[in-house]
Amino acid sequence: MQRKGFFAAASFMSHQQCVFNFGASPFKYPPLDREYSCFNDEASLTVEEKIILPKHKKVELIQQIEFSPDQCELCCDLLADTTMLPCRHSGICGRCVKVVECCPFCRSEITGTFLNDATAAEPLEEAGSSQIPVSV
Repeated sequence: MQRKGFFAAASFMSHQQCVFNFGASPFKYPPLDREYSCFNDEASLTVEEKIILPKHKKVELIQQIEFSPDQCELCCDLLADTTMLPCRHSGICGRCVKVVECCPFCRSEITGTFLNDATAAEPLEEAGSSQIPVSV
């Protein structure tokens, strides 16, 4: 049976220590009974990706990121341009609303959606029908 892949897992007791190498330097005692490869043979990390920050430092960095008030609350990538019915919550983009089954804010079932744009009063979709009444 040939195994493939990398599994960075370790289980230690409190007095044990380990240095995770991931191919940064050659193995001190390479396995002699099988072929092996190191992480760097398959992939590479940038200098920033190699840094492991404590949780409180990660939180500080995340808090420094500025988000636009009209960004999608779920993906933070696209413009939040969609309103869900019947709850009428907005703050979500058209791409994300297609993958959620219920409103991520109040958990009510989504029966339809429409674009928030003033020029687009047409509904995007409705469960079971192609037309829904929309009062803007």
